[in-house]
Amino acid sequence: MINNANEKSTILVVDDTPDILSLVMELLKGEYNLKLINNPKKALEFLQSRPKIDLILLDVMMPELDGYELCTIIKVNPIYAQTPVIFLTALEKTSDIIRGFEHGAVDYVTKPFIPEVLKSRIKTHIQLKLLRDDMVKELDEKEELLERQSKMSTLGEMFENVTHQWKQPLSIINMSCSALKMSYDFDEEVDRDEVINTIDTVISEIGYLSHTIDDFRDFARNDVEKESFDIRDVFVHAIEILSFRFGKTKVEIFNNIESFKYRTYKNYLIQIIINILNNAIDVMEKNSSVKS
Repeated sequence: MINNANEKSTILVVDDTPDILSLVMELLKGEYNLKLINNPKKALEFLQSRPKIDLILLDVMMPELDGYELCTIIKVNPIYAQTPVIFLTALEKTSDIIRGFEHGAVDYVTKPFIPEVLKSRIKTHIQLKLLRDDMVKELDEKEELLERQSKMSTLGEMFENVTHQWKQPLSIINMSCSALKMSYDFDEEVDRDEVINTIDTVISEIGYLSHTIDDFRDFARNDVEKESFDIRDVFVHAIEILSFRFGKTKVEIFNNIESFKYRTYKNYLIQIIINILNNAIDVMEKNSSVKS
């Protein structure tokens, strides 16, 4: 689907000649939403509000700022970098036409123009633009789906690692509590230091369990905004997540990453590192080493 049938595309027309603006309006008003501006600087002011524009018609010879300069400025803005620009001008030399393309235009129509030719050019470039937008959207959706699938796979490995890591602390908690209970069962005079040591041990192991839960929860959440962190800590975290798999495959890993601050989406970077390490493990022979 290129466009919603009930949604008109929007065209920005910038020309300092009132007759041209009136002619374009009469020609296109039934098919498109039009924004007509007679001054290039006013056009830039209008674009600062980031309106949705599907195509731009530009005159070349205008006061204060010509169409070539205006097109260059517009194209610097990432929002409009892919918006098609058609020059509509009386300049018809080959050098003028080439200059228009060099400044980012997709087409060049000379005045006086044939109405049906202009309409056909506009329709073609809007269709191409909308088709590209749909393709970009589809690719973004597929990338997002792949990222979610990759993250779910990583979460599965993390869960496996967590269950493995929990065996020892749970066993320690069980043995400590069982030993304390046996002391009560067989000896009414339980040593106070023994009780305190047991409690300290249990608290320590529970703290470890809580830490692994926090790690799992933090990785599962989606990054809302960028944050600053030590890049080495991210590698350490990723390696810890995959430690169980390293053990099963007998792969050694040496982390020689130096500490330095970086600002980006932390969980997304962790996931990328995990994916790279997973791929490395898949192709490594037994008893091999991985360096990071």
